[in-house]
Amino acid sequence: MAGIKALRSAGESATTSNSFTEHPWFRRSIDEGNDIDNIDSNSRQEIASKLVEANAKYVFAGHLNGVGKDKELEIIQTSSLAKTDDEENPGFRVVKVDQKGVVHKFFALDNSPVELNLEF
Repeated sequence: MAGIKALRSAGESATTSNSFTEHPWFRRSIDEGNDIDNIDSNSRQEIASKLVEANAKYVFAGHLNGVGKDKELEIIQTSSLAKTDDEENPGFRVVKVDQKGVVHKFFALDNSPVELNLEF
């Protein structure tokens, strides 16, 4: 919980805080059932409320590709470049942070741009 306390302190002076974690707290919704692709519901509910209290808006996680949102908290998931299963294409995510906020875009390796234009 020391990390959440530090995030809360940083959130007092920042307009937005971001969190980075290996395993996603949830895939689509904080109320989804427990499974191998998310964190246990009790822990998830407790941590998510603390993240929101600390002014976190975005949680970047690994393991899978996808985006989920629950109230003010958006979870952005990007798997490794190794192919994880037959349904997901490996790829990478570009994240742009500026005074307006955070914008991100996923690029599948088989459809990645020749030049990377950050005007998305």
